[in-house]
Amino acid sequence: MRVKNGLPRIAGWTFDHPLLSLLMILGMTLALGAGLPKLEMDSSNESLFQRGDPTLLDYQAFQREFGRNDVVVVAVTTDDPLSADFMHSLTQLHRELEDRVPWLDDVTSLVNADWMASNEDGGLTVGEVGELWPAEGSLDPAHWEDIVTSSLYRDTLVSSDGSMVLLVVRAMAQSAGEADPAAQQDFFSAVGVESGGGFDETQGSGAGQQRLSSAQLNDFAGAVEQIVAEYQADGMQLRAAGGPLLDKLHHDAIHHDVAILMSAAFLLIVIALYVLFRRVSAVVIPVVVIALGMASTFGLMGWANSPFTPVTQALPALLLMSGVLASVHLFGLFYVERRQDRDARTAIVNAVAHSGMAILFTSLTTAAGFLAFTVARMKPIADFGWLAAFGILLIFVYTLVLLPAFIRIIPGRVSASDRETHTLWPALTEKMMQLSGFGVRHPVKVLSMVAVLIVAAMPGVMKTEFSYDVLNWFPADTPIRVDTLAIDEKIQATVPLEVIVDTGRENGILTPEFMTALRTFQDRAETMDPEAVKVGRASSIVDVLQRIHSQLAGVPVEQGISDNENLIHQEILLYESGGAREITRLVDRDYSKARITLRLAYADGRDMVPLRQTVEDSAQELFGNLGEVTVTGTVDLVATGTVDLITSMTESYLFAAISISLMLIILWRSVRLGVLAMIPNFIVIYLALAAMGYTGMDINLITVLLGGIALGLAVDDTVHLINGMQYKIRHAGHSLDTAVRETVRVIAPLLLITTLVLAGGFSMFSLSMMSALQSFGILLALTILLTFLFDLVVIPAIMSIFDRTQPAADQNESQSADDNRRQAIGK
Repeated sequence: MRVKNGLPRIAGWTFDHPLLSLLMILGMTLALGAGLPKLEMDSSNESLFQRGDPTLLDYQAFQREFGRNDVVVVAVTTDDPLSADFMHSLTQLHRELEDRVPWLDDVTSLVNADWMASNEDGGLTVGEVGELWPAEGSLDPAHWEDIVTSSLYRDTLVSSDGSMVLLVVRAMAQSAGEADPAAQQDFFSAVGVESGGGFDETQGSGAGQQRLSSAQLNDFAGAVEQIVAEYQADGMQLRAAGGPLLDKLHHDAIHHDVAILMSAAFLLIVIALYVLFRRVSAVVIPVVVIALGMASTFGLMGWANSPFTPVTQALPALLLMSGVLASVHLFGLFYVERRQDRDARTAIVNAVAHSGMAILFTSLTTAAGFLAFTVARMKPIADFGWLAAFGILLIFVYTLVLLPAFIRIIPGRVSASDRETHTLWPALTEKMMQLSGFGVRHPVKVLSMVAVLIVAAMPGVMKTEFSYDVLNWFPADTPIRVDTLAIDEKIQATVPLEVIVDTGRENGILTPEFMTALRTFQDRAETMDPEAVKVGRASSIVDVLQRIHSQLAGVPVEQGISDNENLIHQEILLYESGGAREITRLVDRDYSKARITLRLAYADGRDMVPLRQTVEDSAQELFGNLGEVTVTGTVDLVATGTVDLITSMTESYLFAAISISLMLIILWRSVRLGVLAMIPNFIVIYLALAAMGYTGMDINLITVLLGGIALGLAVDDTVHLINGMQYKIRHAGHSLDTAVRETVRVIAPLLLITTLVLAGGFSMFSLSMMSALQSFGILLALTILLTFLFDLVVIPAIMSIFDRTQPAADQNESQSADDNRRQAIGK
């Protein structure tokens, strides 16, 4: 193989030309690292989808037509909503939000909501609800009763018992100054109805406009939080919930976690390297190599417009921990060579010749575990996959080039203690050899115990559930989590689901037939009783029309749909001419489309999936002959994301299993050995899933990565152990028991250190702000430790069974194949 011979040559060349090697890597790092200023963070639901995804396109089309769907809900609790003092405080809060919140599109509350009433001339007066309150004293109870029972305000702006009043704060759908000028024309103007605009696709939408960036939305949400906090300090009972606030919480968590997890992983690596090699140069060199690799990877993220998300926030710590593994193995073998009085060049070239191919293949298998996630439809998971794979392979290249160069530039010496101790912690090494020996001598017992574990784990695996509950990723006392549940207990209004019906013709919705269908659909939606999702109010233009008709005709609201199409047109015209402000949120300019908003209590995405489907089926049934139905909004994004999560796990795990198995088959040129080597790793992943089921940990956007990461990292130990065992058997003539013992004596201490680094690093995820990432880190750490134990005991047991059953012809074939790999595996 050319590769196996080429790796030592590269090491020798870089040792001979250290400055040129360093300049080459620095040039590459600077070119890629130039993208770092472009790196952003994005935790919105929209970031779940690839550009051009139909679900995302529907949502963006909705935003272009009706504005943002994800809003902030500020809830005011009061014992005296009728008093002038309450309305004064509410108005003051409302105006503060309007004046101080950046990127604001609109604030809607009882202060400015449309109020329709008949006048003495038999016409219609359109004003604002807040105008009903007197300057002093209290609101007329009859008026208050009219407000809290009206479908326009009940459980949308005020609770049915009147104790909670909402302010709905909506951000712009696109940056000010970048909006389509035609879109800024008066709603009722015929000019500029269509401009061919949209959102800039580089920002995730159509052409010509840009949606607000994550930083702008965080400014929006942060200003709302600040104002709410100020009024809370003054004694006003306020709560706040909604998508932008949750996104900001994720954004803050990413900032916190990236810094904390990187620092913790860095400290752990420094300690481990020093304990292992006991020299400063052996600490500094790997850290510099990894730092350059990480800077290049993050720069590529910037160039590729791939932001940090709740998924990729784990990438820095992951690259730190996994990237150091190659340095540990090469440095370990380098110092073994130096103890035999070989010069530095010979030592590093021999180290690369001995384990270069093994390290290359472990890097490839680790990358394959990450690349498995690229098959996912969910963009954060797919991005994490290719970025992690790129980072791992790039760090391997940087290690191969820079390690010999730095060894030449920073010469070191072998200390006396190194000459005296050829293995780390002899007593512990002896214990590891005893465990491996037990696996060789008692393979049936070992595999029987594994079988018992598999059977015992089965109920846990069956209990494992999928989840997309981002609110539950944070501790129970997180303010937004507390506030969201409190608001939903009173008014189910924190999560919106949108249904758009497009009749395809001007004034297509202004017919008795269509309005009747709207009323029927809303009534049906409000009475849906899914097991886990509470449905609140459904609202649309029909609520406005019923109010108008009721006021003008003097009939009860429930009878307020005229059966005369001309009358419907006249009533809408009166509403328009009265200066209505909310109609822009309900219909398009030519009355061909109607928007129905269903307000729901917050729930797990897995529970929203059946609800969303029920809503769509009902809408298709009622509107199928009247227009085209589109279901979109936050619930649609979350429900679709949940389905994608399930698909992503199945496809990515299968991809990882197949690709890694193929690489091992290529490495060893043995189908049997390649497949058998994967068995312990599959079992460990299976046991990890069982642990999730038994502990009640769901498979979510973060924990779905467990299998791919664990499989990609865990197989590294398997490769190194089996490589060593195979060589000792076929080239040194050792028995399996001796081969296992000698391999474990030399390699296991290094594997133990790398395992402890990985497990310790992942356990540092317990410092995260997100409880989901905390649980994920701890479980992954335990999985890595269990994999190491399985490699020590189960791999020798499988090798023992394999050794007994392998035909002589296969052994001769393997012998010949191994002769061709002598330089790659060892001497």
